[in-house]
Amino acid sequence: MKKGKVGPLSTLEPVMIMGIPAIRVFGDIVPPGEETGRVIRRVADGIRALCEYSEEKADGEVRVWLEVHGYFNTPEILMPLADLLSNLPLYGMIWDIEHTYRELGSDPARFYREFGRLIRHTHIKDCYIKNGKAIPALPGEGSIPIGEYLDILENGGYPGYYSFEWEKRWQPELPDPGIAFQRYAALLCQE
Repeated sequence: MKKGKVGPLSTLEPVMIMGIPAIRVFGDIVPPGEETGRVIRRVADGIRALCEYSEEKADGEVRVWLEVHGYFNTPEILMPLADLLSNLPLYGMIWDIEHTYRELGSDPARFYREFGRLIRHTHIKDCYIKNGKAIPALPGEGSIPIGEYLDILENGGYPGYYSFEWEKRWQPELPDPGIAFQRYAALLCQE
């Protein structure tokens, strides 16, 4: 590593000092021209290094959670990764339901059957699909069956938190966060 360059293991230092229980990581993309299996192995190696570092330096107090995002959002990509990391108790997933919805449509049960044991945190947001693109929507106004996702998680014994995502910073045309959070709270109260 070059002098002055921040490496992935050094990012765990402040997390450990502050007592933060988990970090979020991304596999994100399979670069054009690269073999998918090779990229999956490289992502697994990075997650394994972080988990081992946490075990060694923080007695396993910092968990490493891969966010279901980008190319890393389908069973076909995530299952080989989960298999490579199956012996790491610090490894888990953050289920971003929008990314699963965009890939699998309205069949969240399929994803949960495969990965429910690994889900540690859940990102909730809504959207509708227009010309193949996800367009953000206020909770309950899009096409994601949020209630179905919540039911699957609750019935499966999910012990984690639900985190509402509203990305106005990157999409200034979205309604005010105060409106979005009210809709989110109302939606959760209905469930």
